[in-house]
Amino acid sequence: GERPGLSAADSLGVYVTWQPAPGTVDAARNCLSNIHPAGLPISSAAERLADLLHTAWRHRMTGFALGQRLATHASPRIGQRG
Repeated sequence: GERPGLSAADSLGVYVTWQPAPGTVDAARNCLSNIHPAGLPISSAAERLADLLHTAWRHRMTGFALGQRLATHASPRIGQRG
C-alpha cells in the first residue's frame, strides 16, 4: 500500500508491524514509502526492508519503540566523541 495523497501513481509503500493485532497504533509500525523509479529504487528498498526485518526480529519490536531502542544503544560514529 501507499500513503494517501501521494502524487506518483506507480509508488509503493511497505508497512512492517511486530505482532500486529486489532487496535495496534500507527506508532508501532515502520513504513518504507516512496518506492518507485524516481523515488527510492526497488533495490535500495529491498536492502532497507531486509535490514528492518532483521532488526525487528532481533529486538522483537517495530515502530517508535524500535527507533528509541536503537537510538539509546547506538555507538558513537567514527570521528565523533562520545
